[in-house]
Amino acid sequence: MNHNKYVLALVLAFAMSIFAQEAPEKTEPEKIAVYVSGASEAGINKSLGSKLLAAIAQSGKYAEIANSEAFHEELAKSQVAASSGQIVQETAKQHGADIVCAVSMTEALGAYSISARMIKISDSEVIKTASLDRALKSLDDLTMVSNELAAKLLGLAPPPVAVAPPTVEPAPVPTPVPAPVVKSEDKRKLLSPGFRGGLNLSYLDVEYYNQSNESLDGGTYNSTLGFQAGLVLDIAISDLFHVQPGVMYIQKGAKDDDNVAMTLHNIEIPLLLSFKLSALRLNAGPYFGICLDSNMEYGCDFVSDFDIGISTGFGFDIIDMFYIGVFYDYSLIENERGLGSYSNRTLGLNFGVNL
Repeated sequence: MNHNKYVLALVLAFAMSIFAQEAPEKTEPEKIAVYVSGASEAGINKSLGSKLLAAIAQSGKYAEIANSEAFHEELAKSQVAASSGQIVQETAKQHGADIVCAVSMTEALGAYSISARMIKISDSEVIKTASLDRALKSLDDLTMVSNELAAKLLGLAPPPVAVAPPTVEPAPVPTPVPAPVVKSEDKRKLLSPGFRGGLNLSYLDVEYYNQSNESLDGGTYNSTLGFQAGLVLDIAISDLFHVQPGVMYIQKGAKDDDNVAMTLHNIEIPLLLSFKLSALRLNAGPYFGICLDSNMEYGCDFVSDFDIGISTGFGFDIIDMFYIGVFYDYSLIENERGLGSYSNRTLGLNFGVNL
């Protein structure tokens, strides 16, 4: 029985020794400190150092020293460069580091040449090196450089480079073309025919002479009522200047001493220049007339078979379709009969439709 106890004890002891040999020995990662120098701006040194330390520690191969901030402050007071390896190593050793990563930066042509060395403090052996040439213009650039350095120093695959998606230019938005503004003249085109008609008062202006052909006092025959009607053609040379030729039938004449109407039946061709100011028209120009018939004893010869004069007046276009105006015809023909010369004057009111 005692023999069995001894055998069981030996088996248990042998098994425990094997388990003790196979159990993995737990070891803590080595402590590392990172120091960066050489950048023209101190903020770049500090930012790159902290990002590189975080990238190395993230791998799990190395652990950050207890107080990195105190380590950097002490080196900053010493004003040393990363190339001053002995001072950096001694300071890192004082803060519990097993490894120090010294990074130096040299600026040239807007970019930095960056070199890093991982140094084992116990024997000053350089165990890893890495170098990069990069421009540092943003925090993203610092992060990318620190990750690339960490990958090279630790022998890891380089981090993927973020590729910006291709810029797609937005399709040009077509500029809307405004609809052409059509003026009233454009609606009626360049040529616009129209109808005119209305009433007028005519009288004869008389100048008397004596036997010696000396001028005496003049006078007038009383006016007589007549009417006119005809066609006009409005030619729009521009918005302001229009020309209006026409053909009109018009009654002219006067009343004699017995208050009997003397009527001349005339065909006139006016050629007016019309100044159009919005709805207002100012008209002036010559007219040419032919007397067709008369109810007087002497017929058309009492005044003249042919008449030339000046016509003036003004009027208004109403919604571009209707017209109302006044005119005054001044005859330049003086017909001499007996001891006097006669010429016609006419004041009229006319209405119209613009087609």
